[in-house]
Amino acid sequence: SSLGGNSLEGAVGGYIFVCVSTGSTDLRFYSSHTQFPVALHQFLVRVQSEFWCCRVIFMDTHSVNLSAAVEEVLALFQVQLMPISAGTPQELAFAESRVRMIKRMATAMLAGAPHLGPRCWALADRYAVYVMDFLPQQTRGDHCPYYLRTGRNVIWSLVFIKVFGAPLLFSPPEGPIHKRAPIAEKGWFAGVQYPAVLVIRVRDHKIINVAKQKVRVHESIYTQPLICEPSVDEAIAELNEADEESKGGSNEVVLDDQISKESSNVEVDEAG
Repeated sequence: SSLGGNSLEGAVGGYIFVCVSTGSTDLRFYSSHTQFPVALHQFLVRVQSEFWCCRVIFMDTHSVNLSAAVEEVLALFQVQLMPISAGTPQELAFAESRVRMIKRMATAMLAGAPHLGPRCWALADRYAVYVMDFLPQQTRGDHCPYYLRTGRNVIWSLVFIKVFGAPLLFSPPEGPIHKRAPIAEKGWFAGVQYPAVLVIRVRDHKIINVAKQKVRVHESIYTQPLICEPSVDEAIAELNEADEESKGGSNEVVLDDQISKESSNVEVDEAG
């Protein structure tokens, strides 16, 4: 409940795996703690798919983390489990600090997208982890986790970092129903699930994957100048100035009429 209740797709929390060497972060959501062995297996498969190897993993002493299923997964990947001392989260200081950073960034994203609602906390957390993968780290020589993990420079045209919750238009995968049907639908930007983009469809609030080439994000709404509303005293002063200007304008009109009449009389007399 502290996270905002169940997410749009039913997640109630997430497991965060942090590499102390590169600073890379992996986030796996769950609807029940019984899914932790599956999440651990998915994380270790990802590590191997990126040509890395995990030999030691530190965990807290939660009962789910020390189950027989977890030990079986760790034995399959030849990983040593190191449980920390009970009641001492400082032994996982790097992971705890990363949790605070994700929470701070995700909270700012949700504050900037109030139209999405609090149930999008999982999407905000996932996108915060994705953005942090490309941010420089002061403790790592100002290198980002992506560079330290892959050894490649960031190609910003492929990263596709946009404003969370920004409105967009996307081409539906099924295409238009007939030749006069609209070729694009409205949605909101909800993050990146490489190589696709996560889109919240406006008409039914479903989360779908759309290719980056079929998405146009309209971020210009966030670059418009802010409209500053005047205070009560400023509004009263502006009204008084407007009244004075209107009164002064009416006097000038009356004087102009009188002057025009006098000039016409003069002209008539001279003509007579």
